[in-house]
Amino acid sequence: MSQPSPAAEVWLDLRRRVSALAERVVPSGSELATLYERFGPGLADSVVLCRHLGLGVDEAAELMGAEPPAVTANLAVTQRNLSEFLGRRTPLL
Repeated sequence: MSQPSPAAEVWLDLRRRVSALAERVVPSGSELATLYERFGPGLADSVVLCRHLGLGVDEAAELMGAEPPAVTANLAVTQRNLSEFLGRRTPLL
């Protein structure tokens, strides 16, 4: 386990698997699809883990192999931009 964060490596593998499945089952234009299309995996993962699944910032950061301030910043960026993009607050936020 020479990776700096084994949890981050597992998270990347899980994200790849979920992405492959989501392409088949997540309807295009859904809020979840919009989140990932608009912001990419890093920012969108922060939102899904913290806002949708209820993990704390520290827990999400550890799982993703990121620093807590980066996850906090991701949440702020997506909140501001998704509200403007969709014209309302989404359930994922």
